[in-house]
Amino acid sequence: MTREIKFRAWDEVRKNWLKEDEYIISYDGTVYDVFIQNLNVELLDANLDAVLEQYTGLKDKNGVEIYENDIVKTSGANTYVVEYFDGKFNPVSDLEGSNWEVIGNIHDKPELLESLCTAVDITFSEKFKQYSRKGNIDGQTLYKFPNGFGASVVFHIGSYGYEQGLCEIAVICWLGEEWEITYSTSVTDDVIGYLDSEQRDRTLEDIFNL
Repeated sequence: MTREIKFRAWDEVRKNWLKEDEYIISYDGTVYDVFIQNLNVELLDANLDAVLEQYTGLKDKNGVEIYENDIVKTSGANTYVVEYFDGKFNPVSDLEGSNWEVIGNIHDKPELLESLCTAVDITFSEKFKQYSRKGNIDGQTLYKFPNGFGASVVFHIGSYGYEQGLCEIAVICWLGEEWEITYSTSVTDDVIGYLDSEQRDRTLEDIFNL
């Protein structure tokens, strides 16, 4: 099925959505203000303050169209910002079975972003801060312990527990600055998913004490 291609535009200075008859989009994505009168269209200056956001082609449970930078929640009350990367609108493209609801967007309801911080920060443990470093992908924190083991803690699209606001952990073995997942420790022989922050820290402690 062909997805409908359309956009909306937010003016960062005036802090409002541009009406459809107030602008056009050039071939290179530049937004231009226009003045329309008696079917005549006058092209005005480029609006460099306009932020274009694309329609995902999907609607939420209430029939509301879902755009980039919308803030959506699932039936489990987990909230996410809709972003386009890797050829998809995440998370709405990957979790088709979810009961999505648009509750705002990052522009006119920025206070909703506060509820996202706890979920995203679930990858980071204050207890083991000194052993942590940023991972290779968004939502990943790596840990390197003195015993040569460590952990890859992940919270992103497709990880075990992402939809519920939980993280997953894989035990890793460090060889210098390189690492690989290991499935042959007393902690686990697989990736461990669906962990809250307390379960994450207990698992990290088990790996630290190997």
